Amino acid sequence: MKTTTLCAFGSVILMQVASASLVGSWAFDGDLTNRVLGGSALTTVSDSGSAIVESYDSAMIGGETATVANLARLGYNVTSGSGEQWLVMTNDASAPTSAWSLMMDINFDQGFAGNYTSLFQTDTGNAGDGDSFIHSANGIGVSGDYAGTVAASEWNRITITFDDSQLSYYINGSLVNQVTSTADRFNVGSSLLILVDNGAETSEALLNNLAFWDHTLSEVEVSGFGGASADAIVPEPSAYAMLIGLAALGFSMIRRRS
Repeated sequence: MKTTTLCAFGSVILMQVASASLVGSWAFDGDLTNRVLGGSALTTVSDSGSAIVESYDSAMIGGETATVANLARLGYNVTSGSGEQWLVMTNDASAPTSAWSLMMDINFDQGFAGNYTSLFQTDTGNAGDGDSFIHSANGIGVSGDYAGTVAASEWNRITITFDDSQLSYYINGSLVNQVTSTADRFNVGSSLLILVDNGAETSEALLNNLAFWDHTLSEVEVSGFGGASADAIVPEPSAYAMLIGLAALGFSMIRRRS
């Protein structure tokens, strides 16, 4: 009975570790499937009927070949002058998320289309301004506070975290900017629009990896992920360590009582 109870308890803990960690991981290997078991695939919205993912192409990242999504310029449809084009991430967390982390491997291979390029939009109807941008001087941030360098035509791993009071911006694992804000605009509700803005402040891009956590990754954790990679983004090492440790404990207790 003790063994059964312990194993059941361990299983619950394992489920809690997984659900409290990575909400979604999308690798764009020819589709928009979520690599997290039971997680939602990315979806697209196009009022004009234009393709959101124009093609899946091969690209070299860190000396390795990856299949990547070739994305149109999203948000307000600048080609037709009307309608919307969205790449939508469903937030599978149980409630609006005020502590989160967003990571993407991205290459603006056509350069930046304007002074600002949106990275995400929390307004699920795209009725307001985007919520973080790359500035024309290549800094990253929001509300007039930009720093760091995001070079066009290069692969970069961009990570943005929010802890209900501060946005932190990372490029290839290095912290480059922090913006203090308690505004509700940065809470993620039922969905998140990727690379979308209501005023066409967007750019075409190649996207290889996208991941979203329902908690704030630490600076050490983000650093551990490093730069853009051809491989899929996976849960942070600390989560894996907990899973392995709990599994080992369960097997040990079973052996002791057998």
